[in-house]
Amino acid sequence: MIVSSLREHGTGAATAISVESGDAPVKNWKGIGIIDFPWKYSSKISDKSTEPYVTGKYRCANCPLGCGALVSVRDGRYATKLSHRPEYETAAAFGSNILNDNYEAIIKANDLCNRLGLDTISTGAVVAFAMECYERGVITAEDTGGLPLTWGNVDAALQLINDIACRRGLGEILADGVARAAEKLGLGNGEYAIHAGGQELPMHDPRFQPSYGITYVVDATPGRHTAGANNHPDLSTEPLFGRFKLKKLKKYQYSGKGERQAFFAKQFQILNCLGLCNFSKFLGTLPYEGMINAATGWAMTEEELMEIGERILIMRQLFNLREGISPVLISLPERSQGKPPLLLGPTAGITIDLETMRQEYYQALGWDENGVPAQNRCRELGISILL
Repeated sequence: MIVSSLREHGTGAATAISVESGDAPVKNWKGIGIIDFPWKYSSKISDKSTEPYVTGKYRCANCPLGCGALVSVRDGRYATKLSHRPEYETAAAFGSNILNDNYEAIIKANDLCNRLGLDTISTGAVVAFAMECYERGVITAEDTGGLPLTWGNVDAALQLINDIACRRGLGEILADGVARAAEKLGLGNGEYAIHAGGQELPMHDPRFQPSYGITYVVDATPGRHTAGANNHPDLSTEPLFGRFKLKKLKKYQYSGKGERQAFFAKQFQILNCLGLCNFSKFLGTLPYEGMINAATGWAMTEEELMEIGERILIMRQLFNLREGISPVLISLPERSQGKPPLLLGPTAGITIDLETMRQEYYQALGWDENGVPAQNRCRELGISILL
């Protein structure tokens, strides 16, 4: 089902379901999908509703999924001649997170960001942040040049994208992301600046999938959903390497997730180095070491591949430590942890235990409580020169 959905509708196949379930953030992470952006709205930016705009499909070379598509909007104020179909992250960032149900406008926002060299997750998050600031009176009409940054005002959002790219007006404050914008606006850390270590969070809510929370804070490049999220067990998928069997955990069972996170983080580093798509996991357990050995003539084992993944994790962590970045200071906004918990909706009453997962992740890798890798392990892996 996952494979056929990706093939037919791309990553946006389940946007509406993500909103309904509590996975997709709503109204800058403070809203509730079934209340603030219910199905009658979310379905307009998801799966079948996107098909009328598709002009052709494309895929990476020899990919059995083929999740890409080209789209166009023929006329109207969001006319777009030819562009890539918005991915799920883009549809949620410029859809549910700013309360916009106009898919043509999302296509336009996606095309603008692509042409201007802007990341759609970060830009969408910045727009949502600005809209909440406007709602709270932190940003006024004088600051916006008369642009009404009200929820769902996608025309204002499109103008803001251009202003951010040109560092013009309010765009000058927003261009460096929500963390720095909050500082410039005198908000300190800012409860509605949703980021991890300065990186805007992807469109997957840890209150729905707690394992994303640990991924967002422990990776050397924080705030990324493609950095080895151990949400695989949350979603009942298997490890990439069939030889390794992991004990299944309940979704909101926090103890044990750190160890699983360490395992999946190593695997994803290997996957990235091989140049393979994260979606290859949906095709079952593939003979990764066999493919490498066939191409190189080596005799590498799965255990050796996992060691390579660990070496990469440590090297990246040591780089950050050398640059004075303290891993334990990277956290999530309280809103995304469920502090306080939502009172209604699918994730009502949920507060995630981030620190238990973080410390168990460090322990599983043999790092200390501050996220510093063990010197003896660095020597064993042949990277002691980096200490």
